[in-house]
Amino acid sequence: MKNTKFMFWLGCLGLLLIFSYGIFSKNRLDKHGILLNAHTSEWAHLSTMNTSLKYELYFHGRKILGNNSFKKISGLHDFEDRNFPVMYDTLLGTSQLLIEPADFQEFNIPYPDSLNWVLQYLK
Repeated sequence: MKNTKFMFWLGCLGLLLIFSYGIFSKNRLDKHGILLNAHTSEWAHLSTMNTSLKYELYFHGRKILGNNSFKKISGLHDFEDRNFPVMYDTLLGTSQLLIEPADFQEFNIPYPDSLNWVLQYLK
């Protein structure tokens, strides 16, 4: 019985840490992120419920790999082999691909005309 309680509280602590890290890294991107260019490659099934768009970016000559999921456009090949803006935190190494208008609004960046072709997929 003691072991079950311990495992429960350990699990709760783990979830709290994951949630806190997510909030911390999102806040860091907002305050300390820099805008770079990323090139998408392909959609990857990283878990049974999640499909993410893989991308690469370069910072100071170093190749950095990332992936983000986008529910409305998940799996659409029109988003592969394209260039998109990306916010990158140089200290934590976290990044967020900017594709949808909401992604840009999150960082108070105007939505670029060059991405207007994306809007037809978001209806």
